[in-house]
Amino acid sequence: MRWDQICLRIMLWSLAMTAAMGVAAIFSAGSEAVVRLLGTAATTAVAAALLWPLTRLAENIATRVAGLVGMAAVLLDFFLMLVLIWWNHFFRYSDFRFDEYILWTFFYVFLTAAPAVICLVFSHHPAGWLAARVGAAASALTFLELMAGTFDGEGHFPRYHWLQAANATGLFGSLGVASLAGTLKQRPWRWAGVLAALAGWQAVGVVADVGMFLDLLAKVAAVPQ
Repeated sequence: MRWDQICLRIMLWSLAMTAAMGVAAIFSAGSEAVVRLLGTAATTAVAAALLWPLTRLAENIATRVAGLVGMAAVLLDFFLMLVLIWWNHFFRYSDFRFDEYILWTFFYVFLTAAPAVICLVFSHHPAGWLAARVGAAASALTFLELMAGTFDGEGHFPRYHWLQAANATGLFGSLGVASLAGTLKQRPWRWAGVLAALAGWQAVGVVADVGMFLDLLAKVAAVPQ
């Protein structure tokens, strides 16, 4: 049986379980366990629906990397959502709370993986191989900066400057990818757009780096001797 057929069956069974859990939640007066099972079934259905077309991409040699990256992102978000649904149920007395981190990670994976997959679809196209690689690299760097801004909120660097750097990478990376679309010999003037995007990214990145450095100096100066 092909993987797309397996995903289709999982999606249909999960939708059926979602409907059954929805009815059970009504008659159980919103039981916590039933509601969590309902969320699990709905999450499984959505994940299977997203994996369905990605498996078709993975079967094609030209788009295999795009399909595998998309499948990995969907599975990561799927497990993150399961942890988010069931963590408080099994560890309700734990002092360690990281729901916000899981939610932001879930959102950042989706936000950066989608453009990366779209770019990688054209990685073997003569007019898109360079733009595809630059777009995938920019998406990966944006994800790392967003994660650093989330998990380092209480560390040496404030969250704002990491998010500023991520916004710059995403914005100017998109402009650079748009300028790179085409073969190397097409529209020579488009390299001016690439240089402008690179200059803008560097300018905003320098501002963010200076802000990080100044805040680090302020924290060091505030430490009692």
